[in-house]
Amino acid sequence: MLEFCKVKDIFDRIKKLAFRPKETWLEIKKENNVPQEILVNFVAPLALIPFVLSLFNLTILGLPIAVGRIVRAPFIESLLACIVSYFLNLSILIISAWWISYLAQYFNSKTDMAASTKLIAYSMLWSVCFFLVFPGIGVFQLIGIYGFYGVYLIYLGLPILLDTPPEKRMMFTILISLSYLFIALVLSVFGGGILYGPMFIRMMAS
Repeated sequence: MLEFCKVKDIFDRIKKLAFRPKETWLEIKKENNVPQEILVNFVAPLALIPFVLSLFNLTILGLPIAVGRIVRAPFIESLLACIVSYFLNLSILIISAWWISYLAQYFNSKTDMAASTKLIAYSMLWSVCFFLVFPGIGVFQLIGIYGFYGVYLIYLGLPILLDTPPEKRMMFTILISLSYLFIALVLSVFGGGILYGPMFIRMMAS
């Protein structure tokens, strides 16, 4: 049976990845987690951060559309949109992990869904959590979600988790990062267009 990790354990893992990334990857490699456990114990709780922030922004803070005018979305409609968006975010990671596992064979790496899930979950979601906890940093939030430190963690984790040889390491890291960005953008555009687009139009017209 799957067990939920304590919040302290999750942020302790994030802190270790920040200050001792290589040693932490070695610890992660020894853990006998199946993909479902990683999703339930680490990914799902962290994905609640953007879920809560989005719901709060839409229904409480509101969106400024003109000087002195702020519109707020209906709570039920916002809640349903955020719930669907939450599961889309989980889908981004699942699809990315499957894609990494598939690509591994072309980079002389180990084809392992559990290891691929660890790699993407503990690298990219570290950045998501860090930059969402410190809001108001503009473009650096996007960089944090898809970027520099997360990519560095992938680069460090590949030889440890997937036994990627040194000569394949850089190219595999770049392909994983670009693939993750593409998958995230496609699903985000889908979610934004289908879920939030009509809601924002009604908000502007109100």
